[in-house]
Amino acid sequence: MSVLELAVDLRCAALARYPEIHLDRPGARDLVARRIDRAYADLEDERVLPGRAVVLLWRESLPWLDDAQRGLVEARLGDDEALAWCAEQLREMAPTLDPSFSVVIDPAHAGVISLLRDTRLQPRMRLLHGPPGRALEGLRSGGIPAETLHGLTVEPFDAPRHLEAIVALLRDVFTERPELGMLPPALAVTPAIQARLDDFSRENLRDESSEVLVVMHGDQVVGQASAHVRQDDLVGRVGGVAIALAPSVRGRGVGKALYEKLLERLVAQDVDLLRGRTANPAVIHLAAVMGRELRGFEVECAG
Repeated sequence: MSVLELAVDLRCAALARYPEIHLDRPGARDLVARRIDRAYADLEDERVLPGRAVVLLWRESLPWLDDAQRGLVEARLGDDEALAWCAEQLREMAPTLDPSFSVVIDPAHAGVISLLRDTRLQPRMRLLHGPPGRALEGLRSGGIPAETLHGLTVEPFDAPRHLEAIVALLRDVFTERPELGMLPPALAVTPAIQARLDDFSRENLRDESSEVLVVMHGDQVVGQASAHVRQDDLVGRVGGVAIALAPSVRGRGVGKALYEKLLERLVAQDVDLLRGRTANPAVIHLAAVMGRELRGFEVECAG
């Protein structure tokens, strides 16, 4: 068995635990294999515990970074010795890992994270899944006060009026709270990286498949909420939601009200799964209210 075949076997065993993943669909295993095989385009390290575990390290290009370092950790389910072996490989790699490094650890392998507690490798983002209908029902069960949006207006995105103001809002939000952004905390945000992040925001906002709502206070943009829908051959129709608010409108339930509006749209579009990642404690709490479930920890080099 090749290393790739072992990694695919281990990954499929982990994915089979999740009801939203349809490994019985034609070509599902091949799709998992293609996703893992990307690592071999620019592989830096490959470590194998025969038949039991795989750790890979590679480079790939992202919209905001040309040379990001990525990892993969897969182990046989319930094999504590294999998890300890994976943790030891990451421990050996840790001192020389690039600040851009990240690896997603399946909850079944969370023991690896506890074994890395005294290293620079720490979990930050959580990957969360759940049906949009259940999320909407859970959100409404907590109540959304009618006065939440008092003094604010919510209007559809209009690029000439809103684009640059939203890009500036996103830049300010993640400059203020970099721990919530897409970049690992150890990676310095240079002007060049920030320019590419801004371009990435513009591209997403202009994407015709996305729906963007803009929160206005008078003529000032104070928030944005966007939803997109993509087709995933292992799942079906997958939706994602992103919300950013200026400090002046936080803490009054605006985010919750925006979530409701976007979830209504995802449900109306027959979206199968709401998928996202966050390090924001408030969003993690809200996700629990919405019945979203943990599907991964993103481990990065701490700042």
